[in-house]
Amino acid sequence: MGRRIAQGDHEGAARQFVDEVAFGHGAWDNQLPPESKAIFVQNAPTFLDELHGPNPATIDEEAISHLQVPVRLTNGSESPPSFVRVIDRLVELIPRVTREPIAGAAHIPQLTTPKRYVEITTRGVQQHAAV
Repeated sequence: MGRRIAQGDHEGAARQFVDEVAFGHGAWDNQLPPESKAIFVQNAPTFLDELHGPNPATIDEEAISHLQVPVRLTNGSESPPSFVRVIDRLVELIPRVTREPIAGAAHIPQLTTPKRYVEITTRGVQQHAAV
């Protein structure tokens, strides 16, 4: 994606992000309205900035391992493996963590499986409130 953006192919990069990371194959053509596509294309250069910025994979493990608040993590079953590995590591580090994978969800579960996402998030809030 970074190469496409650098070469000026913002639409191609946006399409790739939507189909391979955010929503799943075919989403660009079959799910997104023109207004949403335009936003992804317009925001493509921001992703290039992120790629050239500080290492986004860096986690302050020391700070996270001392969190005193309950944390609820989710990940989509259709998310790229690199995202799942980040969640795996966070689960190892955070003392008061719960995790629930979301079947059928991609990287943006609130858009790909909104009803299921709300159910899982609500249940997590209720569980943490009961503690």
